[in-house]
Amino acid sequence: MSRDQIRVSVTYVHEGKFHNDIVVLPAAGRSKHASLADFVNDDPAVQREFFVNFDYVCSLQVVPD
Repeated sequence: MSRDQIRVSVTYVHEGKFHNDIVVLPAAGRSKHASLADFVNDDPAVQREFFVNFDYVCSLQVVPD
């Protein structure tokens, strides 16, 4: 994985069932945000690549290379 990308595991819960996806996002703005959730929710480069409905998210984790 290159330095300009970050893999994030997103776990959702919907109707009592858990779903997990791993997404690859641009990492350039990660250091500008206090938390991974803020980064995913607020960074314009991430928003162009990925939409997440935080009503269903129960976990966000960086996946190590």
